Amino acid sequence: MNILLMNQFFWPDAAATSQFLTDLARYLAEQGHDVTVICSRNLYAREDASDVPPRVKIIRVPGPRFSRGAVGRLASYGAFFAGAIWNGCRIDAPDIVISLTTPPLLSVAGVLIKKVRRARHFIWEMDLFPEALTDLGKLRADSWLARSIGSISDFARRHSEGVIALGECMSDRLVARGIPSEQVFIAENWADGALIEPLPQPRPDPIKILYSGNLGMAHDTGTIAAAMCRLREDGRFHFTFAGSGARREELQELCREEGLPHVEFRDYCERKSVGDVLGSAHIGLVTQWIPASEPLSRARFTRSWLRAGRFCTLARLEQPPRTSFAASIAAGKSTAAMFSR
Repeated sequence: MNILLMNQFFWPDAAATSQFLTDLARYLAEQGHDVTVICSRNLYAREDASDVPPRVKIIRVPGPRFSRGAVGRLASYGAFFAGAIWNGCRIDAPDIVISLTTPPLLSVAGVLIKKVRRARHFIWEMDLFPEALTDLGKLRADSWLARSIGSISDFARRHSEGVIALGECMSDRLVARGIPSEQVFIAENWADGALIEPLPQPRPDPIKILYSGNLGMAHDTGTIAAAMCRLREDGRFHFTFAGSGARREELQELCREEGLPHVEFRDYCERKSVGDVLGSAHIGLVTQWIPASEPLSRARFTRSWLRAGRFCTLARLEQPPRTSFAASIAAGKSTAAMFSR
């Protein structure tokens, strides 16, 4: 089959959605399908030069560099959205179109290409909109903009052959919006067992606590910041934040202002090194701001942590593994105590 995949970020971008889509594209190509990917020419995260390119056709859409500012973000989104439609209507007709959710409402482009090219369309929901904005307080749920985004998103969902949700919570929200349950499929995020496997525990001097991945608006930083402040004089602990995200800079600034020792910030690592990075820590940290725990892709790296055989501190997990501990939001004291026990 001819399969078209669309997302703003793709190989060699180190962003999580890029890595998942790259895995899918590589698998489909290995199964003998003709795969075309429409993505942006620009990156969200760093370039991972170690990741082997998938054997697929890649169409890179030019446009403004992605920015965390509102204007730059909208310009980047708009340019890619237009480019995705233009290229999707010009390439050899696909049998299946799969659109992700970067930028938001990319599913509309997928539906349009489906209609024009007479293809089947599936939406792979990494984040739910408008809930990802309303639950974070970026939009009022009863505002005309939130209602408009919801109506447009639901239109695309109803005119697609299927919607792929990341878990039960996301599936329940989609059904609550009126999407037929038989149209919603659950495919949880995965971790590559060839790259990540349990390693021997490092020496406990100090105890290394690692947050790996995107530290975005949906992630709680206040709790861990409060815990680090309480542990500032305790040399048994060392905190590392590896990755990027909208909340990383503010957390980094807080650590500078408070003069917190035993804290370091790293960039994204190469994919081949993820297993070693995760295995270098004693405790893997995953945070989530509770109101956003359902509409957003919760703890994309949780499975990687479990695969690596390390503890996880989770904001919410329906069936926590025995090696995990949970702390409530804004509970810096109890979080610090949890690390210490």
